[in-house]
Amino acid sequence: MYTKVVISLWILATLSTGYACTTDSDILIDIIFVVDGSGSIGEANFEIVRSWLINATGEMMQKFGDRAQFGVLQYSSKDPVYYNIPIEKSTVFEIPFRLGNCKTVECMKDKLTSMDYLQAQTYTYYALRRVIEVEFSLSPRYPKAKKAIILLTDGAANDGVFLSNAYHQTVLRNITNFVIGVGHYQLKQLKVFANGGKTNERVFTRTDFESLSTVMETLESELAKEGFFCDECAAGTDNCSPHAKCTNKANGFDCKCKLGFYGDGVNCIDIDDCFPNPCKENSRCVDGINQYQCVCNQGFRSVGNLCENIDDCVSNPCGGRYPICVDTIEGYRCEREPGGDPMNPTGGGDMNNTVAILTFALAAVIIVLLTCCVIYIIRRQHVYNVRSPKTTCRSDQLLSTEKYEETASV
Repeated sequence: MYTKVVISLWILATLSTGYACTTDSDILIDIIFVVDGSGSIGEANFEIVRSWLINATGEMMQKFGDRAQFGVLQYSSKDPVYYNIPIEKSTVFEIPFRLGNCKTVECMKDKLTSMDYLQAQTYTYYALRRVIEVEFSLSPRYPKAKKAIILLTDGAANDGVFLSNAYHQTVLRNITNFVIGVGHYQLKQLKVFANGGKTNERVFTRTDFESLSTVMETLESELAKEGFFCDECAAGTDNCSPHAKCTNKANGFDCKCKLGFYGDGVNCIDIDDCFPNPCKENSRCVDGINQYQCVCNQGFRSVGNLCENIDDCVSNPCGGRYPICVDTIEGYRCEREPGGDPMNPTGGGDMNNTVAILTFALAAVIIVLLTCCVIYIIRRQHVYNVRSPKTTCRSDQLLSTEKYEETASV
């Protein structure tokens, strides 16, 4: 039962984040950047590549800490076959530093800054042979380190037919390949070395070198998926606010509130961009995320940066007995001409002459009805009194009647 629960939780984490964050924090990492130095890149673009290498190696060293080593190899030409030079003796490469040579970000930056630009051809397979067969093995922790090649190229390799062989050699040595193609790359060759040519997995492409800086975030995500480090931000195990940017580090992560919010990164509160009120007269401020909008009040319209009153009398809505239109903030009212009957009501807002007349007529009808009701009640009371007069019978009158009857009978 316990095993089933653990497996279920692992599957849930994988489905919701793309992978399970299970990397051992003590794992050793060896990463070598293999950089195209062919003439087709050009000096201006090569300077962009140089800056990208400085940022990439520095960022990864800060993220991985002491458990990671980095190396850089720039390639272009190859040794002539008739010289029969062993690959480990070749000097056609520019190697600013090898695995373990630089222990600090400053060291890598200095070495990369002074790296020469080769400016020749594009013998990618020849460079990969050197890295796979020689450079990784020079690391004292080669047998137990987790290894990766990050290849950056701008075009088709002159020896591209052998890239499949290079891929199989990396599989045998447990080396994971990541390939970045910029500009006039050949996608098929990139895929062959990255994963055997089956999919676009671990392949990153950009149309120009100016967009090279956008590769890093995706590259780090793929490194995390391959188990090089635990990306808690991507795995969703961080506690950053939804309004904060999560940044992974060697032993954790940092949370920083995004623009428009303030706080410690775990709790981020929207900054009220409407305080103090930046809007002008006759408008209200609507707060947004790192922005605000000034909206004209009802009855006003936007004219440039101001809110002006809307003239509701432009269409001349008044007429008849109330021909004069007076514009108001939220509408208009219709009035009589000067010298008119002051007892007559004036229009207001959306009231017109017809409404005024109907109101007057309704009041007259109500008065007539009330008058009729009063007259009816009075007449009815009078008829009742005539038909049923009040009489009183006193005792002395009754006795006189009796005496009169007795006399008459005698």
